[in-house]
Parts: sequence; structure tokens; C-alpha cells
Amino acid sequence: VYLLDDGGTDQKRNSRDLAVSGAAHRRRAELTELCRQLGVHYRTRAANLRAKAGNLNSGLSGTSGDLVVVFDADHAPAREFLRETVGYFVDEARLFLVQTPHFFSNPDPLERNLGTFDRMPSENEMFYGTIQKGLDKWNAAFFCGSAAVLRRAALEEVGGFSGVSITEDCETALDLHSRGWKSLYVNRPMISGLQPDTFSSFIGQRSRWCRGMIQILLLKNPLLRKGLSLPQRICYLSSALFWFFPFMRMVFMAAPLLFILFNLKIYDASVEEFVAYTITYLVIGEILRNYLFGQVRWPWVSEVYEYVQSVYLFRAIISVLINPRRPTFTVTAKGETLQETRLSELAWPYFAIVGVLLFALGVTVYRYNTEPQVGGLLLVVGAWNVLNLFVAAAALGVVTERRERRTSPRLVCLRDAVDHQHGV
Repeated sequence: VYLLDDGGTDQKRNSRDLAVSGAAHRRRAELTELCRQLGVHYRTRAANLRAKAGNLNSGLSGTSGDLVVVFDADHAPAREFLRETVGYFVDEARLFLVQTPHFFSNPDPLERNLGTFDRMPSENEMFYGTIQKGLDKWNAAFFCGSAAVLRRAALEEVGGFSGVSITEDCETALDLHSRGWKSLYVNRPMISGLQPDTFSSFIGQRSRWCRGMIQILLLKNPLLRKGLSLPQRICYLSSALFWFFPFMRMVFMAAPLLFILFNLKIYDASVEEFVAYTITYLVIGEILRNYLFGQVRWPWVSEVYEYVQSVYLFRAIISVLINPRRPTFTVTAKGETLQETRLSELAWPYFAIVGVLLFALGVTVYRYNTEPQVGGLLLVVGAWNVLNLFVAAAALGVVTERRERRTSPRLVCLRDAVDHQHGV
């Protein structure tokens, strides 16, 4: 077992910033002692080149096992992890990856601030419970950075973990799939990890994922990648294009405002047409989505998750489109403790958007009473604006950081318990 410490590198220990240098020295000493007590190997490196990919490659260079197991620092594996994963490599000589789901013991900021953690399926369940299973059908399940076993020979064939993008996990899988290697997804959670505790950390994490996946699209376009099957090309393309959702969300939010405030007709339909076509489509679509994915995603939850991310991811997308090689890897903060309820430092755009939508609602009422010739269209567009207002209002609850009531998360455990008192 090797602990790969990228916070105690020589580069950080010799930093001119005394705070950085001091923290690196303390960290290195503490982790070295911890590894000594646990009987595991401590390993660091000279410089923080290529972030997590470079750290993993540094670890590869000092080890020799045929298989490599990767866990993030905040991921605690179950005892049976190796027993349930290693055997697959015996059955398939061209298997490079066995990936397992990520389970999280604490709520993400949306779940905590909206109070839905104990009732609503986690956002990650859609990906790990449905999407990865679908990708696996086409030999396109990809490495998720942790809770996985990889074959050293495959990694060495491509020069180790890939580090062109800041999502080294998916990029590494793409490189190996294009060389004919196979992957396997085992849908059994066997690790417990931590979600970001604050909204700003959550946005920082998603911004990194967003920029990294778009980097892969631009620098290693799966459509043009030799060696991939057609289904694999489609799967990787879909995974990358998903991160352009902020454009659709912003259009959906802005379109009714263009008519209400500027009389630009984006959606030209009568009330009857709206009820016959749009309402019918929305209702049937929601019924179908709930039938297919109701166990892993509640109705309208995606709208809230995507909206709160879109406000800040829009800028991240533009920056990586302008300069695909510019983004740098930033570690997501975990284990933060909120001592008091407060507004997130990222909250102001969400209040501004709610203000604009409320103003548009007032204009809708005014125009409906003064411009009867467009009354029907105002009802349709006004209803659209009200729907946006509900989503935006939910976001205000998200950016209100709730005080932590406990120092550690409490999990619901559905198991029988026997209480013995006085030997009975």
C-alpha cells in the first residue's frame, strides 16, 4: 500500500510562500508518521507536474505489481473490494479496468441545504446506477479516478496515466479503449467517500470536470480517434457534450424574457397550441423519465442541479474553448465544517436572476392588462417564466449554506439490531 502525497512535494516545501512551505513540511512529517504506524509506504515527488496524473505516474514508477488499485484520500474501501474485483483480470487478458461506483456518506451542498439527503436519491446514482451500466454494455465504461483496479501493462503501453486534460481518469480510459483494451463496470458500491461540503467547493469540482471533458473533446476528439468502435465514439462524445448543458439552460431561462421585456417572439403559439402540444409533450416526457429513472432521479431535480451549475460553468466553458490547454487541476476541498448558517460567496448572481424574473412577472401582468391582442401569448410565455422562477427560487435555498449540526455525517442503516441488557 502506497500513500501518494502531492501536498508534501519538494516544490511545496521549498516554496517562497512561508504558509505553503510550513504546511507542506507539517503535512509530510504527519503523513510519514501515519504511514509508519500503519505499515504502509509514504511516497512524494519533487514537483507537482501534471497534477493527479503525475502523482499516480510517480507511484507507478516506484512499484511493480501487475494490478494497480486507486483510491482517493477521502475514499474508504470495504474489506471485500479486492476479492470482488481482481478475479475479472484472470478471465479477460485484455481487461485494463474494473471500475466500481462511488458512494458518499455525506450530502452534497444541494442535498444538505435543501434538506433532501435522507429522502432523495443522490445525484451520483444516475451516473453510477444507470449511465455507467449503459456505457459498460458498449465497452465504454471509463475510469472515474478512484475505486478502480487497473492493469499495469495497459497503463505502461500508453505511458502511464494520461495528463493532457485535467480529467486524467476519462482521458486514460479513452487512450486505452482506442488501443483495443477492455473495461468492466461492477455495479456494487464498495467504497465510502466524501462530497464537497460547501457550494463553492461543489462548483469548483464541477468546473474542473466540465473543463476537463471539453478538453478531451477538443484535444482528443473521440469521433476522430482511431481504434474506437462506433458505439464507443458515441458514448465518449455524449459524455463530453453533456457539459454544454449551461448553454441550453441559459437559453431556456432567457427566451421568455426576450418576449416579455423586448417583444421578441421566440415561442409563437396560442394557448390552445401550447396545451395541445407543449403541455402534452412535457407530461408524457416526465412520465416516461420517471418510469425509466425514477429510482435514481426525482422529477425536476436535474433542472435545479443543472441551473445552479450553469451560472458559473458558462464562464468555464468559454475559457476552455478559447484556450483548451490553459485549465489547471485544482483539488476539491473536503471535510469542511460550517459553524453557522450563511450565504455562499457565490450567491449574488442567483439573487440577481430571481430579481429579473420577478420583474418580468410584473411586466407580464401589466402587458396582459394593457395589450389584450397578445394576451394568449403572454399567458404561455408568462407560465414559462413562472416555471423558471420556481427553479431559480429553489437555487436560493441551495446557496444558503446551512450550519452543520454534527461533526460527522449520520447514515440511515436498515439493519436489525438486538439490544442485550443485564445479560438478557
